[in-house]
Amino acid sequence: MSVLKKNPHFLKFQRQRQYLRTRIIVIVLIAILIPSIMFMFYTYSIFKDYFYSIYVEGSIKQTLNHLGDSVINNLRTLDNTQHILLSSQTIRTSLYELNHAEKSYYLTQKVKLNIENELKYILSNDYAFNHDLIDSVFVCSSHTYFYLLSDYLPNDTILKEAQEFHTNYTNDSKEVIRYYPTHGKIYFSKTITDYVTDSVLGMLIIGVDYKALKGFFDQSDHKEWTTAIFDNQNIYRFHTDPNQIGITIPDDIFTLSKMSSINQLIDLEGDYLAITEEIRDLNFKAITYVPKSLFQSEIWRALPDYIYFVLFSILIAVIVGIYAVSYMTVPLKKITEHIEETISSHFKTKMPTYKYKELNELSCAYNDMIDQIQYLFSEVYEKQILVRESELKALHAQINPHFMFNVLESIIWEARQSENEKIEQMITALSQLLRNNLTFSNQDKVTLEQELDYVNFYLYLQTLRFSNRLKTKTNLCSDDLLKYKLPKFSIQTLIENAIIHGIECKMTSSFISINVKENDSDLIITVQDDGVGFDVSQLNWLSFKEAKTSVGSHVGLNNINNRIRLLYGSPYGITITSEAGVGTLARIIIPKDMEV
Repeated sequence: MSVLKKNPHFLKFQRQRQYLRTRIIVIVLIAILIPSIMFMFYTYSIFKDYFYSIYVEGSIKQTLNHLGDSVINNLRTLDNTQHILLSSQTIRTSLYELNHAEKSYYLTQKVKLNIENELKYILSNDYAFNHDLIDSVFVCSSHTYFYLLSDYLPNDTILKEAQEFHTNYTNDSKEVIRYYPTHGKIYFSKTITDYVTDSVLGMLIIGVDYKALKGFFDQSDHKEWTTAIFDNQNIYRFHTDPNQIGITIPDDIFTLSKMSSINQLIDLEGDYLAITEEIRDLNFKAITYVPKSLFQSEIWRALPDYIYFVLFSILIAVIVGIYAVSYMTVPLKKITEHIEETISSHFKTKMPTYKYKELNELSCAYNDMIDQIQYLFSEVYEKQILVRESELKALHAQINPHFMFNVLESIIWEARQSENEKIEQMITALSQLLRNNLTFSNQDKVTLEQELDYVNFYLYLQTLRFSNRLKTKTNLCSDDLLKYKLPKFSIQTLIENAIIHGIECKMTSSFISINVKENDSDLIITVQDDGVGFDVSQLNWLSFKEAKTSVGSHVGLNNINNRIRLLYGSPYGITITSEAGVGTLARIIIPKDMEV
């Protein structure tokens, strides 16, 4: 089992990843479900407006158009026939004579004959009568004498029905309309008045067949729809329910007709949808109104299909969500495997590139992190090793130090007793070198002043070694530079390198100069000799690990250069220029360091 899988945090991550899968699927479902529901309501509102404005209004207007082509035209024909009969001079003269002359059988028969002949004459060329719209016409005098002309006469039932209508209704108003369901007849009555005195001469009653009045107007497909025509007295002249004909319209319908504009669909709160149309030549109004619930049921009839569509969309969303999550977790799993491999390989394995931009950005960021870890690991780890080795060397150098110093003190004392000043100075210098080694063993950096003191002791011994063949000089641009710190033995190593590779091989006198100067931020130390020189191309700057295991020349230079770079960074270190037969110039550049 891998390292990650043993980690309890990884197990927690596994549980969270499972929860993430579910969450992604839920998000996909919500992303489909919410727009679907919103679209349903949006579609409902749009379809409702369209349904009402196009389908409903169109259907109701079409009903009114059919009404106009049949019922309204028949009412116009009836109105025209009624006006012709009422304006007949023969009928008026006969009724006037009957009402004002002395009553006699002869007069009665004469008036009857004149009126019936006039009716026959007028109706013989009348469209309504010839097309069975009018089936009976009665002219009644104020003395209840009935004069009639009917296609069914003699017919006692119709006669009795007309007499009943005249007796029950005609005394109340100048114009009365009633429907009799026995024969499906509508009786229209109107008073015949004297043009001069405006006195009532009689009553004109026209019997109309309801089916003939409807003509081809048919609402059998819309039984819940109501269509009616009413006059300026709010009396029904026509109604899809014939029993309502002649009755005053109810208050709610009257309100509906008043609220409705001409040819305009009115959406009343929960009750009806209505359209009214004004019949100007007759001074009538036609209205068609439909219960609103009928159309709402039509609208919601499509709801089950939409629900099936939403359920199908949810199913598709679940499938797509599962596939998407599985597809997304494949690269995540590979990334996890690469991380496990990186841990097992001590952060040396890097992620590959991916074809997807987001994953590739993650891979690049991860690889940059690995590079940074490697850099920090190398810098810190090598610095710690360097410090430990310095401590070990210092520890080895401290082996029985009191014994060594006691021996050196004894030699110095013997030299003084022998009055051998040169040996005394040599032993004193060597003792100071060893003492400095022990003093600075626990320090990685020393001041420039301490380093130059150490170098002076070292150069003194080397001068004695070369029998005054070696000359040295130290130039310091300012005593203020002595307080700055640098890695210990930095200058001593350059001096040692100059002697070993330049001075030892030269038989004539030699010169070594040490120069210390500064700029705004750095300390610049140069060591120059006039030795035999060497080929700089043979100087390979090795890493700390390579220098540690390397054998050969210039190992000390590599070690000092690596120490400087570890302490201050790659911009700093040692640079060397050399020319055979001329000499060597070594330069150390470090930042101004006041750190304790």
